[in-house]
Parts: sequence; C-alpha cells; structure tokens
Amino acid sequence: MTAITSWTVSKWPFDMVKFLNYYTIIMHDDGTNLDLYEAYCGTDDVWVATECIQNIVAYQPTQIYPLNWDFADFDWFYGMAFAYISNGTLSVKCYQRDPSLASGTTAITALPSDACPTFITCCNFKGQPILGGIISTNPTWTQLGLSSVVWGAIGQWEFRPQINRTAGFIRMPWSDWDEGRVLKVNRLGDRVIVYGNGASCSLTPYSEKYATGFALDDKVLGPGISHGFHWAGDYDRHLILGNDNNLYLVNETGDFGKALGFKKLGYKEYMEELLASAEDFAPNTPICMSYDKLGKRFHLSAPNFSYVLTDQGLYKSHQSTTGVGRYRGKKLTGFTIDQADYEGRMVSDTIDNRLRGMKTVETLEFGLDSGSNAYGGVDFKYAYPTNSSYRISTLKPLGHEGIVYPGVTASDFRVRLKVLDYRDGVKLDYVNVKWKLPDKRSVRGLYNANKAQSRQD
Repeated sequence: MTAITSWTVSKWPFDMVKFLNYYTIIMHDDGTNLDLYEAYCGTDDVWVATECIQNIVAYQPTQIYPLNWDFADFDWFYGMAFAYISNGTLSVKCYQRDPSLASGTTAITALPSDACPTFITCCNFKGQPILGGIISTNPTWTQLGLSSVVWGAIGQWEFRPQINRTAGFIRMPWSDWDEGRVLKVNRLGDRVIVYGNGASCSLTPYSEKYATGFALDDKVLGPGISHGFHWAGDYDRHLILGNDNNLYLVNETGDFGKALGFKKLGYKEYMEELLASAEDFAPNTPICMSYDKLGKRFHLSAPNFSYVLTDQGLYKSHQSTTGVGRYRGKKLTGFTIDQADYEGRMVSDTIDNRLRGMKTVETLEFGLDSGSNAYGGVDFKYAYPTNSSYRISTLKPLGHEGIVYPGVTASDFRVRLKVLDYRDGVKLDYVNVKWKLPDKRSVRGLYNANKAQSRQD
C-alpha cells in the first residue's frame, strides 16, 4: 500500500479518479507509465492506494491520447476498459475484477476471455452488463466491429448467446464501412443510450415469450461525440459535448418521463475555446467531463481552465479537474490544477430589447453585495454586418450605490461585471439597465420602452 501525499495532475488527463459504488479507482502516471490503483481514505484523512495493474501503457501525450476509460460497476465486481490512440492506431486494454480477492495485482484479470470480448466502453444496466465498441477474433463476435453493442447474461459476465439466451448483440446505424465507433454506453432511466462518433441512439429492453434483449429505437437519433471523455451524468441525465461543439442535455421527458430528449444547450463559443486549450497541450487531447450529483454540477475542464454547468447556467472556474465525485457519497474529491485566477466575472446573454435600431445604455445598476472592488460595463456590437464581433467597453468602478454609466450606443449589448476576488463573498441579486432609443427608424407608432427583453444568440 502507498500513502497518496504528492500525486497530482502531471500529464493531462492523469492522474484521474473514478468513484464506483464500492471501489475508488485511480489511474496514476508514475512519470513513464500509467498504473491502476484501488484507494481509500482513512479516518486520519490520509489516502492509501494499492497497485492493481502495472504499466497499462507508457503514456506520452504527444504520441498517445486517451479515448475512453470506463467501468461496468457491480459493487464488488467490475469490468474495465481503457481505450487510447497510439500513433493513429486504436488500442484497448480490458480487465475484470475478482471480488473474492483483496486489492492487488492478482485480483485483476486481463481480457478477452472465452466468455467476453474486448471493448471500448461498458456499463451496468440493472444488473446486466453492456459493452460497446467490440474488438474480437472470437467467431462469436468477430463480425460485429467497433460500431456494435453486446449485452451479457443477467447477473453474469457471460456474453455468448449460445451459452445464455439473455445475451445478445446489435450493430448501430452509423456502422458504414466499419468507420463508426461506439464510444460510450450508459444507462438513462429504463434504457441504454449509445454514443458514437457518428450519432447517438437509444436501446430499450424487451422480453418476449422466447427471447429477451435490446431493441434499437431508430426514431431517436442524437449528435455524435468524438471522445468517450466528452460525456458525464448519472441514471437521470447525461451531458455530452457533441461533434458540433455544442453541449446537449439528454434526459427522459414527456408524459411519465418516458420520451427521450436531446436538448441543445449551446455554449459553442465557450466549448471551442476549451477544446482549443486542450489541443494546445497536445494534439487530440480530450476535455474532461464529470458530474457531481449532490451539487448538481457538471465540470468541464481543459489543462488551462474549466467551466462548471449548473441549472442556472455556465460559469468559469479557477480549478481544472480531471474528474470529481463524492467519496462515500459525501466528500467532493478529485485531482485538480489550481489556476490561481480568483477574479469574478459575469457576462449576460445578448440583449437587443426586440428592436434592431441603435440603443444607448446610459446606466447600469447592480444589486451587489461584495467584499471586493467591483467594476461594470457592457460589451457591444453593431448588427450591420451581422457577423461583426463584440467589443468590450472600458469597465468602470461601481459607486457605493452599485451604479455605473457606460454611455454606449449599439444595436446589441451584454452586461458585464467584474470583481477582483470572488472569495471575498459576492452576491448579485439583480441588474437594472436604463437605456434610450435615439434611433427611431424601426418604430411605427407607440412602443413600450419598459418591456426590455433578451434573446438567445
């Protein structure tokens, strides 16, 4: 056993931690190789780890980039897949845990086996193992390929249909020319969602008189993803970063929560900034996404900065994390990089007051309680031409009443607030915008100047 006192994020995205129902798993970079540990935190708040897999791969970010790291979690037993691209070639390392043995190298067995192929991704669906992205020379699965999903016998790590009738397999709609890949499978309510590089779809379980299995719901197709790391969530909702660089919230909606929905959240410009930051670190480096169910927060991180998505919106964080979770359901834990950026910044959505003419923003009034110096202003742009970008006006110090006078005339604007250190305590209750309409070319008759509304970009 090893006391974890100095482990950190040395080569993005490792070190990384995964919190299973029973085990806490750490992928540790020892400077040359990636090793797998099972860890726990004692009553003295010291983390202790036991090595279970040595030298999974010699990790160099410029030559190797990870594609997915997944678990099918069955409490004391788990199956694991670690997929990566090495010099343009896909490689996968898969393992299964012997629940009868204590933590150590003898407790982990490498796959494939006669009963199980090699796979890119895996999950537990109500006690039934699901695998995706199949690689196998076994005649049972050799024709399936990377765009396929197989499911095992209920309550067993057995995937051969000739051995157990509850096992089976299916190919995805994006399997043309064997270029399609399944990169993520995970449970969502009473279905399994399959995410691949071509699209995403839903598998629903069925049970007939002589057969059981999963049926493809071909009426529901969502966006694809480029990495298995570009997913986060739980049984109730998923968040994915689509191939179009937009964020999508995936959940069951409609009557009785049975209809699957892909809700486009957007944030494309922020995600492209995040992806570019990861790409600057090393080619094809993924961003890391994780979900804190208790706090209802999605964390999206690159090596240099990160964002956090809540039900209220997206905000930037001063910490980049390779993944977070609740240790034993309570303590928020993960490997992080502190960027030492404690400046608080807020930018509103685009505001045009449903008028395309020029507006003058005369006064901004912030209902702000802050222990740090605060500044306010507006970003603005002109709608002609439509592809013009926003300009940032000079931020001005707020007075004691929280008022600032931008004096900016434009067609579109965004309210901006900055505090020097958000750790001093910042509470924003409201923002009042006082404006005039000097440009009345678009006005016909009377208009209600108090009915100010914002719109989505």
